[in-house]
Amino acid sequence: CIHARDGGYSPEGGYSPNQEDTHKFRNARIENYYKSMDFIIQQGGYCIRIGDKSMKSIINKDGYIDYALSEFKSNQMDLFLAGNCKLFIGCDSGPRGMAGLFGVPIACANLAPLGNAFVRNRGDIGIPKLYKENIKGNLIKFKDIMKSELSNYRHNEQFLNNNISLIDNSEDEILDLVKEQYYLITNQLKITDLDLELQDKF
Repeated sequence: CIHARDGGYSPEGGYSPNQEDTHKFRNARIENYYKSMDFIIQQGGYCIRIGDKSMKSIINKDGYIDYALSEFKSNQMDLFLAGNCKLFIGCDSGPRGMAGLFGVPIACANLAPLGNAFVRNRGDIGIPKLYKENIKGNLIKFKDIMKSELSNYRHNEQFLNNNISLIDNSEDEILDLVKEQYYLITNQLKITDLDLELQDKF
């Protein structure tokens, strides 16, 4: 299952009169997941994009199933797919929680804010969006984010008011994430001393 949060799910309600204005920093581009979807297909799998009917369609390609915009879309089928897939590839949005409840392995990209950039279950992995200063154009170090309130911003206007942009994960970063989780759950992952050192530093 693949899910990338789009802008149409919650235009109103929730924490503000226009929830999308509040939470759009959590959105992700489905196009950045295509390389990962191709990788899954190369391993003999299929990629089922889940979501809601306000989403734009994905490209038409062998192995890509745009279930979110299909006639078969339903709450019950959402649960069935998320609970029975071999791997859930997602972002910082609700559907990853469904997969987590069923113990399905998760590879989660574009997590934000950094203080909430953790996956739920042992064995799940994720990568966060990066923070950039709009004025100087510099990326902000993880340790500096975590030492400040930046790590806990939950509304889009907080980032805007402090001249900070969130940088989406690239298609290659997401591909590396998905490969790592795929190789882990298929017992093919090889971890080097450098990998361990980098993880400890993070």
